[in-house]
Amino acid sequence: MAAHARAGNPLRARNMLELILSRRLQPDVVCYNTLMNAYAQARDVPGAMAVLEELLSKSLEPSTVSYKTVLKAHTVAGDMVGAETILEQMQRRRTPPDLQSYNTLLKGYAATADVPAAERVLTLMPCERVQPDHFSYSALVLAKAKRGNVDEAEQTLASMQLQRLQPDPSCYSALRSLQKRLGNSSAAKGLSKQSQHASSSATSLGQSPSSSRITAKKDFG
Repeated sequence: MAAHARAGNPLRARNMLELILSRRLQPDVVCYNTLMNAYAQARDVPGAMAVLEELLSKSLEPSTVSYKTVLKAHTVAGDMVGAETILEQMQRRRTPPDLQSYNTLLKGYAATADVPAAERVLTLMPCERVQPDHFSYSALVLAKAKRGNVDEAEQTLASMQLQRLQPDPSCYSALRSLQKRLGNSSAAKGLSKQSQHASSSATSLGQSPSSSRITAKKDFG
């Protein structure tokens, strides 16, 4: 079932769940989370939400992962209003959003280049006792870069470096592309050097450069 979910094949994942039910076994929250993830991978928001409702109808209590999975479905589909609604549901049901939840939301705002929304979320996080990390600020850099705000994006990047927060590699790539489009070849080369230095620093600390990319944790428990 998990393999079908990773492949983004909700039909086959659903068939596996039906097989479990046909054997008079009771699927647990992990099973429903896995099915939700299949719909999320397929960018089928209504499908993911339907599974969440099905889980609730079985008198099962959604886990934090349940909500994070449908949150991811909304952000991947670009439905940020729906994503914010899920965040509110998490707070109401006493499954408060964690760092990964907020970073998923920020990744969505980075994709839509919504700088004010990303800044609002970053301001909100400490109020909810969640400390932003390098993924959080990297999302803001990406949002500004996609908006074309090169100066603001580089200021945020510099601020991260002063705080010893390792920017996501995609930040350098986005800013480098933006500087090239603006005809600033020297600035683009400077960003290439910064990116190489950052990769070398990460490697010396025993980190893989690819491990710092903004990704969703594969966890269905």
